[in-house]
Amino acid sequence: MSLKKVTRGKNSGFTLIELIVVLFILSVFVLIAIPRYQDVLMNSKSVHDLHNAKAIVEAISRAVASGDYRFTATTLEKYNSGSWATVTDIITEMEANYLSHLDSPETGEKYVVKIIEGKVVISVDDTQIYP
Repeated sequence: MSLKKVTRGKNSGFTLIELIVVLFILSVFVLIAIPRYQDVLMNSKSVHDLHNAKAIVEAISRAVASGDYRFTATTLEKYNSGSWATVTDIITEMEANYLSHLDSPETGEKYVVKIIEGKVVISVDDTQIYP
């Protein structure tokens, strides 16, 4: 059995139509991939902010458990020299002892922590992310 060598001659390579088809297929893949990538990126930012919100709630819980802070129905209060003072900026107040690892939010400017009916509610700008 003999093998014949196949040669193309001088015109070896791809035709213009083949190259155009390949470019068209690649452009379709790019058009599909870019919006999906943006969705994944936004989702990862939201997950990051939710993780930080849970860290804030945990820090508030630890601070209350330590006895230095207490909840009322609408505020968090700090014990100072025999009296309780309302904490207006919870993140700034707890940053040194409980939230030193906290990053800024990925989906907005700042975290907003409110206490509503004895529960911690955390928002990034105007969007509530926890609970």
